[in-house]
Amino acid sequence: MNLPPRQAQVCRDAVRDAMAARNVTAEWIRRVHYQAIRSSTRTGSTRLQGFEAWVFPKDGGGTIIVELSTSCRVTRVWARGAR
Repeated sequence: MNLPPRQAQVCRDAVRDAMAARNVTAEWIRRVHYQAIRSSTRTGSTRLQGFEAWVFPKDGGGTIIVELSTSCRVTRVWARGAR
């Protein structure tokens, strides 16, 4: 997913800073995939709740997920399938 233009750089910077705070270097990262997180409303439409950045390592060993608000503030970071 491509991030909305006004949020793209802010979200990328927030993810980079979150990784740096956890001593994850750019050399460790193979790719980062962004996805929108949406919730249903009573009227049946959807509302944007924020974004997730899935950070995949070069060695294929699991994923780090960075949860972001709609303004790209990091709200949570966790690992999935890490060795």
